[in-house]
Amino acid sequence: MTNYRQIKQLSSIDINLFVYLAAILQERHISKAAEALNISQATMSYHLGKLRKQLNDPLLIQGKGGMKLSNLAQQIEQDLGQWLVLTQQLTSGHVFDPATSKGSVSIGMEDISASIVIPRLMEIIHLEAPGIRLEHITLNHVSMEQALNEGVDMVVGKLKSAPADVHAQYLMDSHLVAVTSKNHRLANRPHMSLTDVLDQPLLCFDMPGEAGTVLDKMFKQHASVEIMLRSKSVELLRKTLLQGQEFMILPSTLIDVSFKRCDFKVWPLEEIEAMEMYCYWTTAVHNDPMVTWLRRKFVQVLLQIKAELNK
Repeated sequence: MTNYRQIKQLSSIDINLFVYLAAILQERHISKAAEALNISQATMSYHLGKLRKQLNDPLLIQGKGGMKLSNLAQQIEQDLGQWLVLTQQLTSGHVFDPATSKGSVSIGMEDISASIVIPRLMEIIHLEAPGIRLEHITLNHVSMEQALNEGVDMVVGKLKSAPADVHAQYLMDSHLVAVTSKNHRLANRPHMSLTDVLDQPLLCFDMPGEAGTVLDKMFKQHASVEIMLRSKSVELLRKTLLQGQEFMILPSTLIDVSFKRCDFKVWPLEEIEAMEMYCYWTTAVHNDPMVTWLRRKFVQVLLQIKAELNK
């Protein structure tokens, strides 16, 4: 049944503002959002001002390392994306129905992140889109750039610089922490600095992406670093770490999911800046409703996991 009161309320709102808002939320940068919509930065700033007044919220906040979304902006980002997709489908005369659609979508992720997110994503697919098939491309052996160039529909991680035909959506921050067995002789120390950790014998998880690059750079700068074992296997490193002889530096999300905290001591490494994680996709699939639907569900799962880890 048509709700005329809601229609009357909507008639007083400039719907075009939400197109500008979607660009701002995706780019997290006023000039980049303006460039994406082919308008001037001054025009985009004007529309952002109207949005801030209408929603009574700053939306974009200057943070460490760049602009961040406000809490309200984070809450409405997914719903706004779904609204835009539905609007596009209605105006094109074709409405994407996940329940009846069939096809395949590929996701490029390193194995550890995939093992956390994809099982939950598959649960949603089985319930809401049983005709969609998922293909996981491991980034442990293929670079993000190569995966995008070879036609992978979406890639998760952090590119140093995204090409002009690649779109990006911020997902979350990842923090590096130090970890060792609770049987280690230093496990009772209340604080460990980065230098303290690098002075210990280390196990090294050979991570792809920005985290791996950051670790390699740190190891090269610290001349006396002693890496006892380097491996791509988290399980091998976890079992070795339990022997109580070495330290490791890992993303905190990996510790929460793959390590039992009751067996390990973890220290935050405040000297290392948080690393941003993004989802990337090319212009070729930017308007593909199936890829867009799956990307929204992927973000939904990731936000749920993030909320659980923060409890």
